[in-house]
Amino acid sequence: MMICLTLFSVIMAIGLFQIMPDRMITHWGIDGQPNGWMSKFWGLAMFPLINIFMLGVYFFVPKFEPKKDNLAHFRNDYDELILWIFGVLNYIFVLSYLYNLGFVFDMGKMIMPGLGVLYIAIGRILPKAKQNYMVGIRTPWTLSNEAVWNKTHRLGGKLFIASGVVSLLAVWLPNKWGFVMSVGSIILASLIVMIYSWKEYERNK
Repeated sequence: MMICLTLFSVIMAIGLFQIMPDRMITHWGIDGQPNGWMSKFWGLAMFPLINIFMLGVYFFVPKFEPKKDNLAHFRNDYDELILWIFGVLNYIFVLSYLYNLGFVFDMGKMIMPGLGVLYIAIGRILPKAKQNYMVGIRTPWTLSNEAVWNKTHRLGGKLFIASGVVSLLAVWLPNKWGFVMSVGSIILASLIVMIYSWKEYERNK
């Protein structure tokens, strides 16, 4: 599926080259307004290149993982995680192409559901992750203690799902506040799990 999405992005970029504007919008501010542009070539090439990079991560990360056996235990969940990331990235790519072709919509509000779905997907998968160096909440304390890893990932799963729900609800807020709620909730969740992993490590020690 990831290979198909990568090929899809390459074919789409080539097919749209003739009809895209010479300068493409490639970045939007927290108010949903365009604030970054690229030439047509790089604006179209950027998305397939990101997909190719992600495909490389998918195939090569397991080869360099010191705890290969642990990663193998949740390989199906790892595959699902990468597929969700691919899917949301390609959803954003398609939105960007449509916007540059003149379709009128609020980019900020359209991206928010994609982020919410991704956060929820990550939250579902986190508790299943076995201790490894490549995927998951990799703090010095989770990597040093398997019990801390497991507890941190159970909490992290709940917090990421909560952040996903916040992002979905943030669609109904004005752009700036919606962005703050979405990104702020995931930053807060990340800080909480970092502090929690440290405190659990100290308690276990």
